[in-house]
Amino acid sequence: MELEDLVKKVDANTERIDKNIKSIESNFKKIQENSGAIEILHTIKTYNNRFFIMWIITFVVLIGSLAYNIYLLNDIGTIKTTQEVEQSNESGSNNYIGRDGDINGYSKD
Repeated sequence: MELEDLVKKVDANTERIDKNIKSIESNFKKIQENSGAIEILHTIKTYNNRFFIMWIITFVVLIGSLAYNIYLLNDIGTIKTTQEVEQSNESGSNNYIGRDGDINGYSKD
């Protein structure tokens, strides 16, 4: 009797082992199919962190730029000075080159 009981236990264990092997193989196939999706999710998460850091840097630079512009607007003032210019030639004409390239600015005598 004991030998028959041992044989039944071995057969039952063999069936359980076969069942577990099939389950492991099916789980392995599922893992391989999902590994691509997991890689994509990991990549997206990595890029989300990078884009968030880039957004923070851009926002800080924008705030700095606005503060600098406000500083410049408040810093602008008018300087009232007069400068005397003497005529540099004896003919009495102050010549300058205009935008069209011609020499202009003959003084009226």
